[in-house]
Amino acid sequence: MRNSPNNSPKMMSRHDPLLIPGNEQIENMDMNVKQYDSTGMFHWCPSKEIEKVILTRSEASMTVLSGHVVVCIFGDVTSALVGLRNLVMPLRASNFHYHELKPIVFVGSLEYLRREWETLHNFPKVSILPVSTTVICTV
Repeated sequence: MRNSPNNSPKMMSRHDPLLIPGNEQIENMDMNVKQYDSTGMFHWCPSKEIEKVILTRSEASMTVLSGHVVVCIFGDVTSALVGLRNLVMPLRASNFHYHELKPIVFVGSLEYLRREWETLHNFPKVSILPVSTTVICTV
């Protein structure tokens, strides 16, 4: 099914749920999880409010960060933006199956990450652990 250039979708779902005998987790996977951007090149999810992805210290301490990508940000509210989207895009490429995506945790100034959030809010499996730049070395 093709759409005309004037009526291209904002997102597309590439596959129906996989039907692998005995693998109920994949059979029952939420269809919202398997979404891609309009180019089909990157995993995509509906826009998330930044407050929904913020981890508290207690949540972070209970989370096993094995297999995660942890990115420490040493910027603050006055720092120039580095374009974190360019770091995240290859990690959310559509040639990875959804279950292969490693969760990304940004550790740093919440004020700085709020400024970058507009370019990150449609990527799945992204979390933020807000930490003051003066305390980041203790984490």
